[in-house]
Amino acid sequence: MDYKISVIVPIYNVEKYLPEAMDSLKRQTIGFNNIEVILVDDNSTDESKNIADQFASENSNVISIHLSSSSGAAGKPRNVGIKNASAEYIMFLDPDDYYTDNACDLLYQKISEKNIDFAFASYRTISEDGSIVLENNVLPKGFPDEIDSKSIEENQQLLELSPSIWTKIYKKSFIEKNNIEFPEKIVSQDFVFNIHAMLSANGIYFFNDIVYNYRIRNKESKSISYVLDEKYFYGINKSQLLAYELFKRFNKEYLFSIILAKYLDFNIKNIFFSQLISNSQKKDIINYMYWFFEQCFEKEIKPKDKLNEKMYALIFEKKYNEALDLYNHIYPLVLEYEEWAVKQEEGKKWLENQLERLESDLNSKENIIIGLKQYNNELIEGNKWLEGQLSDYKENFSMQINVIEDMKKWISDLEEGKSWIENQLENYKKEVENQNIIIDDLKMWNQQLIEAKEYLEKELSDK
Repeated sequence: MDYKISVIVPIYNVEKYLPEAMDSLKRQTIGFNNIEVILVDDNSTDESKNIADQFASENSNVISIHLSSSSGAAGKPRNVGIKNASAEYIMFLDPDDYYTDNACDLLYQKISEKNIDFAFASYRTISEDGSIVLENNVLPKGFPDEIDSKSIEENQQLLELSPSIWTKIYKKSFIEKNNIEFPEKIVSQDFVFNIHAMLSANGIYFFNDIVYNYRIRNKESKSISYVLDEKYFYGINKSQLLAYELFKRFNKEYLFSIILAKYLDFNIKNIFFSQLISNSQKKDIINYMYWFFEQCFEKEIKPKDKLNEKMYALIFEKKYNEALDLYNHIYPLVLEYEEWAVKQEEGKKWLENQLERLESDLNSKENIIIGLKQYNNELIEGNKWLEGQLSDYKENFSMQINVIEDMKKWISDLEEGKSWIENQLENYKKEVENQNIIIDDLKMWNQQLIEAKEYLEKELSDK
């Protein structure tokens, strides 16, 4: 049978999510019978391969392929899928995510009507349980809702977007003709594939419809692409080097500045944030990624984040120990603020829900609603103030450290003063006790004098 689209699904230990991904394929409005599904298992150790085999046995348009050993990343399974695809167009689906019901239909219509090399749309971010995290904020601010471009040079802002190959549909002949493939055994191989496609394409179309649900998995079930260990950073470095070489090969090295600006903060934050590598390993990673930072230095590209900017300056001077000390000192404060901001956002959502409920009974609860709105506005203003304070703190961290040292000395002086006062108080208490004894004696003596006086006056009166 001639299929309209071949959908390639790389699989590795995703038994928990795979059925939902398969169900989203069966619901496609283009017709499940028009889709060829190629499942490529990267030697899973859970039930994933059995789930794939069962799905293939139940559906004649599904192929289940098993790799004999794990390649450690999605690149090889995807390449195997491309080689086994028979349809004119190719799409990709990650097994822990799922399509919207009309994803294949929308993308197929666009690429076939415009007769271009690839088309793509947008996506939403969902949580582990499937609830929506981000609906409309995955694109850069002000990004157009539609781009119809002959080449990447016409619309360079396309390079600012996430690789998101799972929101794209490609002509298979375009991929084969340009020898576009995924680097194997490294993370971020989709980034390299996407760059190669962008540089090679003669006809690119983007439209801002949501066609995909991208899942952020919990720590215990996190994808291997987001385990920030030494292997991850070697893979990131290699993928960015491969991308740089592609820009040079296509004589479009000037466009690499967009990639540098996009990933500078990303690289700095991930290296210093990782809890899976030692400080010594972090310094090694910065050394072998120094070419990336050097490119940024030469092109005068700076981080957007204030803390990253401080660390970037230290990296430039190769003062790695100072950069690590700075990060370890400042970042806990950033985390504390971010946790507070999350709680505040939760409180804001709760207040908004309360407002919606209360506004339905406005006549009897008008004063409460006004009060809640005012409190909500105060929270928003408080958030802005805290953001400003945090920004000021980052910019003046050295001054703050000196102030903290002075405060520590002042506290020490206060402690000494407190001890001296306590000693003086003890001495004073003893003096007061002695004075109280003397006062009691004086009172008693005075009473005796009064009684003697009264006795004498009585004796004199009798005489």
